[in-house]
Amino acid sequence: MLKQVTSNGTKTVKSWKKTVSSDTLYLDKTYYVASGHSYILEVNASVYRNGTVEYITASDRDSC
Repeated sequence: MLKQVTSNGTKTVKSWKKTVSSDTLYLDKTYYVASGHSYILEVNASVYRNGTVEYITASDRDSC
């Protein structure tokens, strides 16, 4: 999910969904954003292993 940082918090500008059945998840997406703003890229994953679910979240913030 790509979020733009605003004066009121954040707003989602784009989201993607991908389902894989392997040990590795590759994300290769391009999305053009407006300059002069800060953005947060957030990845949320549900990993099923040995009958249980693990939830993983990673994020990164940058400005352009």
